[in-house]
Amino acid sequence: MNAGIFRLVYNQFRGLWMVVSECAKSHQRSSKSKRARQAKSVCQALLVLVINGTSASLFAAPLAANTIPTGLVVKNGNININAPVVNPANSNGQLLKIDQSSLKGILQGGNFDIGSASAVNFNHTGGAGSATLVRITGPQTTIEGALNSPNGQIYLINQNGILFGNGASVNVNGLVASALNIQDSD
Repeated sequence: MNAGIFRLVYNQFRGLWMVVSECAKSHQRSSKSKRARQAKSVCQALLVLVINGTSASLFAAPLAANTIPTGLVVKNGNININAPVVNPANSNGQLLKIDQSSLKGILQGGNFDIGSASAVNFNHTGGAGSATLVRITGPQTTIEGALNSPNGQIYLINQNGILFGNGASVNVNGLVASALNIQDSD
């Protein structure tokens, strides 16, 4: 097989042409039962809803505009979590400032939700290559507001999922948002 060879296949469910691998099957009727085809259609419909950003209303409770992360605990590094203040960019929200002077740091908590009028600002003063691992142990994380870290990298890990809402603003030097686990030593 030649690497990089693709073809176009019309996806009737989505109503558009899609680029697929040369060895992908085209839209042929399978020998599956009608019930199996219906189950597959429901799964595809849910996938389309998640991709289009409407999953916030289907799978997560709506966030209050002033929601900010709570219960964060410093596990490693020199990190100071400041008390929340009124968000200067939006008086209906809150601003949470997190200062980190060490090169690497680890935060852990049960919630890292950011409401649409709120913001979380990371201030990395540890120099180039500063990074913060934020491990969330609670339910799905929903970010609808602003996540800012212009000087450092953020590793946001939640095995229950991470959802960026339609109006989310992410201004970071580097971001990894994953449902896969990562070791603290990584």
